[in-house]
Amino acid sequence: MDLSAFEVITELPREITTEEIIGRRIFVKINSFIPKAQTIGEVADWTNYSIQLPKNIKLSFAYYTAEKIHYHINHISNTLHISVDNGASSIEARNFIQHIMNEAKNGKRKV
Repeated sequence: MDLSAFEVITELPREITTEEIIGRRIFVKINSFIPKAQTIGEVADWTNYSIQLPKNIKLSFAYYTAEKIHYHINHISNTLHISVDNGASSIEARNFIQHIMNEAKNGKRKV
């Protein structure tokens, strides 16, 4: 078997933090529910990134506060910016994801 196409990686370039795992998990769940949602650019650090939402999804995030997961919605370009702080928990991420799913269901509009 020819293994010349494979590169052997002896060590990871850096450690991945829990916050990056949570940030990546948030995107994967959003993308599974809203398949046309894509990150803007290549994401090097999953604790701080932006997602371009499809035109038929409108999020408002009315009355939702998160302690360690911060977000900003640009309604003009329909982008969602997410940042995950140190100490964010999986429970908080799950609640945030659930809220996004509910907002997406309630905010679907015809294009």
